Amino acid sequence: MEAQAVIKICNRNKIPFIPVGSNQWSLTSAPNRPNTVLIDCKRMGQIHEIDEKNMYAVIEPLVSLAQLHGEANKRGLYIGSPEASAQSSAVAGHLFQGMWGVGYRLGVAYRNILGLEWVLPNGEILRTGSFSQDADNGFWGEGPGPDLRGMLRGYAGAMGGVGMVTKMAVKLHPYPGPKE
Repeated sequence: MEAQAVIKICNRNKIPFIPVGSNQWSLTSAPNRPNTVLIDCKRMGQIHEIDEKNMYAVIEPLVSLAQLHGEANKRGLYIGSPEASAQSSAVAGHLFQGMWGVGYRLGVAYRNILGLEWVLPNGEILRTGSFSQDADNGFWGEGPGPDLRGMLRGYAGAMGGVGMVTKMAVKLHPYPGPKE
């Protein structure tokens, strides 16, 4: 995995790094120390799987809201309605920052994260939720093990302070609109 290799090199050489996504929310990705490596995640925008039966999608962190909505809608599902530009905003950014316009109905944003593949600052890979198991029976964010999703919320977590998310499973919901 390229991200893991870059982070291990940075760690070994004591070089600070910052993963850079869509940069919709803040200026925290601007380096504040010399020789900081910016890891551009723009190519990490692939949808790996949409499971209609269990209502989840496995995506890379820079999948846009429009991209996931489009694919989910073809299957009668949707991700919710974060308040932002669907064309340029990444799903992961909304979930990590807590932006979720339908929270009263679908739950708070970060609770829609079901599993993470996460490269820690030392280059090790941590898998949470169902990514931590070899199971084919759907995704659940609540187990097994401790819930680490809260570590990625806010500026310290979502902006690379605790590593970099490379893949995530997100909850989908039945589309409430017209069927045609």
